[in-house]
Amino acid sequence: MSFFGTVALVASKDLRAEVRGRHAFNLLLPFAGATLIVFGLALGPGKDVLQPAAPALLWVTILFSTLLGVRRSFEMEDEDGALDGLLMSAADMGAIYTGKVVALVISLLALEAVAGLLAVVLFDLTVAGHPLVLVGSMILGTLGLVSVACLFAALVVRSRAREALLPVLVFPLVVPVTLGAIKTSSLGFIGVVGQARSWSLLLIAFDAVFLSAGTLLFASMMED
Repeated sequence: MSFFGTVALVASKDLRAEVRGRHAFNLLLPFAGATLIVFGLALGPGKDVLQPAAPALLWVTILFSTLLGVRRSFEMEDEDGALDGLLMSAADMGAIYTGKVVALVISLLALEAVAGLLAVVLFDLTVAGHPLVLVGSMILGTLGLVSVACLFAALVVRSRAREALLPVLVFPLVVPVTLGAIKTSSLGFIGVVGQARSWSLLLIAFDAVFLSAGTLLFASMMED
C-alpha cells in the first residue's frame, strides 16, 4: 500500500473508533470547559481583562487537552494489542505516525470549535478580527502540538510513569509553537493580519520540522 493510502487507512480507523466511543469528547470536553471556567473565575468578570487573555487561556486548555487526547489514544492501542500489530505489519511506520497525527488533529479541532464557542459565551467576547487567521492559527498550532506529543507518546506509552513523562518531554519542545499560536490567534482576533503572517510562518516551519522528524523517528520510538 502507498504512503498516503496507509495514512488514510490509519486516520479513518482512529476517527471511526473516536466516533463510536467518543473518548475525546467524553474526556476532553468536560476538562476544557472546567479549565476555561476556572481561568475565567481567576481573572474576574471584567471584559477588558478577559478579552486580551482569551487566546492564551484557550491555548493553555488546548495544550493540556492535546496531551490527554494523545496519551489516551496510544493507551487504547496498547490495551487492545494494536501497537504490537502495527510493529509487526509491513506498513510504513512514518505513514502510521502521520495517520495518527491527522486523526488526532481532526478530533482536537472539533473540540476546539466547541471550546472556542464556550469561551466566547463565558467571557462575553466580541470577535471582530480576521476569521481565516484565527482558523489558520488553530490548525497550525494544533498540528505542531500533536506532531510532538505523538512522537513522545510512542516512546513512553508502555512506561508506568507515562502520565508524568509525557508532559516533561513535550512541554519544553512546544514552547515555540504555543507562543506562536497565542500570538497569531491574538493578532487574528483583533484583525492585525500583517503581523500575524510572520508568526504563521514560524508555526509552518515548526510543523514541517517535527512532522518530518516524527515520520523518520517513529519506528525507532516504537521499538524502544
